[in-house]
Amino acid sequence: MKNILFITMLLGVGYSQCNESNWQEYYPNMAGCYLEGAYLNNANLSGANLQGAYLNNAHLVSANLSWADLTGAYLTGANLSYADLTGADLTGASLYLVDLSGVDLSWADLSETNLIGVNLSYADLTGVNLSWADLSWANLIGVNLTGANLSEANLYVADLSWANLSGANLSGTYLSNANFNFAHLSYADLTEANCWGAFFVRANLEYTQFDGADLTYAYFDKNLDNYEDMSYDAGYDAGYVDGAESGDLNLDGANDVLDVVILVDNILNP
Repeated sequence: MKNILFITMLLGVGYSQCNESNWQEYYPNMAGCYLEGAYLNNANLSGANLQGAYLNNAHLVSANLSWADLTGAYLTGANLSYADLTGADLTGASLYLVDLSGVDLSWADLSETNLIGVNLSYADLTGVNLSWADLSWANLIGVNLTGANLSEANLYVADLSWANLSGANLSGTYLSNANFNFAHLSYADLTEANCWGAFFVRANLEYTQFDGADLTYAYFDKNLDNYEDMSYDAGYDAGYVDGAESGDLNLDGANDVLDVVILVDNILNP
């Protein structure tokens, strides 16, 4: 009987779960680790395998998670502000309402990730993969998305004011009611994007591609007169023509009464 009890105790130790008190013993193999609400500020988790780990409401301020594998991890409500997530794989992770302000996520994989309502203000997302990610209602103010892949992502009502999206891929992206005030979108690809009601006033749209995009009720204003200039740089109607002059709705090279007639017709018959 004593032998059986001893063996049972050994098995219990062998199968003890990774958690806040012993995660260092498991590092870097921390798949499925239970770290909900754990205090891991400034922790070094570089290159850790955190697949399917439970990190809901965890405190990871300034933590080093560079090149960590966080596929399918649960991070709802976690605080990752100013964490280093360079090259991290967050494919399929749940990041609902996570604070990621100021983080370095350059070249990270966030494809198909739940980022609803996430705070990514002023984060570095250079070259990040956000294809098919859900960023609806996200705070993306001042974020660096240079060269990022946001194809087929959902950015409904997302705030991208002052964001840098130069050269970004937004083809097929859902951008309904998104805010691009003062955003930098030069050379960005918005082919087939849904821009219904999106706000592009004061945005830099130099050589932005809108081929086949839905621009119903979208707002453009090149000359900062608070009026919608339908043809600003991207041209007029779905599949805008690059280089069109602001206000020149019929693209005849002049701003005249014919353009006014077209503008009034667009307002009365959207």
